[in-house]
Amino acid sequence: MSFRKILMVSLLVFCVSGSTLFADWYSLNDSREKSNVQVNVLSSSNEEVTLEVTIPGFEIDHVKVPGKTCVMINIPGASWLMDKGFPVLPKLTSLVRVNDFGAAKIEVVSKEEVELDLHAAILPSKGHLTRDINPNDVPYEFGPVYDENIYYIDRQKQFQIGREFLLRDVRGVRLEVLPVRVNHVTMKMQVIKKAVIRITSEGVGAANMMSTSQTAPTAEFSELYSNAFVNYEAPIGTAANEKNKTLVVVTAAKYESLLGDWLEWKKARGYTVTVKTVDGESADEIKSFFQAQFDAKKFGYAVLVGDVDTVPTLKGKYERAYSDPCYMCLAGDDNYQDAYISRISGNTNEEITVQLDKIIRYEKSAKPGDWFSQGLTIASNEGSIKDYDRANWLINGGGKNQKQPVKAGGLKGAGFGKFFTQYAPNASKRGVAEAIHSGTGIICYIGHGSTTSWATSGFSTWDIKELNNGEMLPVIWSVACVNGKFQIRECFAEAWLRQPNGGAVAVEAASTNEAWVPPCDKQAATVNAYINNSHRTFGALEMAGRLCALEVWGDSDRSQGTQLAEQCNLFGDCTMEVHYPKKSQ
Repeated sequence: MSFRKILMVSLLVFCVSGSTLFADWYSLNDSREKSNVQVNVLSSSNEEVTLEVTIPGFEIDHVKVPGKTCVMINIPGASWLMDKGFPVLPKLTSLVRVNDFGAAKIEVVSKEEVELDLHAAILPSKGHLTRDINPNDVPYEFGPVYDENIYYIDRQKQFQIGREFLLRDVRGVRLEVLPVRVNHVTMKMQVIKKAVIRITSEGVGAANMMSTSQTAPTAEFSELYSNAFVNYEAPIGTAANEKNKTLVVVTAAKYESLLGDWLEWKKARGYTVTVKTVDGESADEIKSFFQAQFDAKKFGYAVLVGDVDTVPTLKGKYERAYSDPCYMCLAGDDNYQDAYISRISGNTNEEITVQLDKIIRYEKSAKPGDWFSQGLTIASNEGSIKDYDRANWLINGGGKNQKQPVKAGGLKGAGFGKFFTQYAPNASKRGVAEAIHSGTGIICYIGHGSTTSWATSGFSTWDIKELNNGEMLPVIWSVACVNGKFQIRECFAEAWLRQPNGGAVAVEAASTNEAWVPPCDKQAATVNAYINNSHRTFGALEMAGRLCALEVWGDSDRSQGTQLAEQCNLFGDCTMEVHYPKKSQ
């Protein structure tokens, strides 16, 4: 077997700390061009799905670490296996729709593999570090596998599927392929060129079987499934313009009288609304109410009205994170949310009323002009792929070595005429405020955070209270630690929405510490859904990112994907239709 070796001129940067020296491209086919992994559906039926995975080549990146030079193997379109002390190896993932019944089984029909010399040790992973930890402070550890005459990964673990799950109307499994195996004693590596995989459903009694009384999904959710599953096809009977406009509201009793205008506006927008008041009910009792409503009419949206003291929340499995999304795990005993949920959080009548009025004005009579065709990105200068590089991908497209690249052209290609940028070390709270007062439709943050601030720029809840951007209200997607820790008196995310005559109209933020890498994939997937104009509501846009997180980073109880799905909360109205620049309308 001969391989074409192409020296890449530009330096590459990685999701690990270390100094990258240069990168070589190795082609596994007749083309010299670097290209992404291809996953093609050869056949799909109720009984079985056959997929072909083709790997056109890989990049070997040379990374200098203390005392030696290591290598990383990068396959475009792949993410990383990141187990502490073990080699960082490429990982391919897909969500696959399977039969409504039976146990899913995986079979490798055929596989083409090549063996090559390994000229340096594969860089070991430091594991998934949260953003309150500086990766440069964590030393590399070469675990025992580096001294064992075995191939890592074990061949039996190269092709795996997870436990069956239900995503509302669809039953699926998560497929994981580990295409590279390495032996650090013989200094050899084995790389898959092509594999054909068959997934079948057999027998009865498997996890999360679908009810026989299923109806065709609405168009909005069908679009979500098409983007999430590699083999989903909308069933005949899905109405082309049909939306699931069924909203369930759970409000603290003391705020019920404030909801009139907002509820009338939701009904005018076509929503069928059910309202439940709570006064001392537990989170488990609220979850039981949601379950009964979902079983009866499979609602699409839920909004909680009140702070966590009056409308309690659930705690996630991964780290006991305060998690409104856990209320929406309704269709099975898995970690996939089956409807959209958000919280209008407040402790006083004024705090609730301010937010309801903002939502109505934003949807009904937003200030005319080009303000929502302007954006703001704020990012740190930390990370081996610098946070400001990831932010620039959101603006312009791209994603070097990021599993979820941003669609070519980025947000600018989708119609944003101008982006303000505030990047460390030059970011300032004044710069952030000036951009917001100039008008921004969207704000994306990537960096360190606290319960009351963005560390990059130092912009805090006290600065939010000085904003007077009127009806030029942005939607915010924040990759940061604890910006959404709403179990405290007032967190950063809540402050944005509670600010009268300014602030923001919707915020996505985490209630616990976020990791360095996975949240950026989630944010990129949400931005792609925005760029593609595939979803309009705040809830659906965020769900696109959530499903990407579960696919790429795992859906088991102890996976990074589940951590993200549980820790990321939405503040505002998940039914709210996000403004798009003029080009996209």
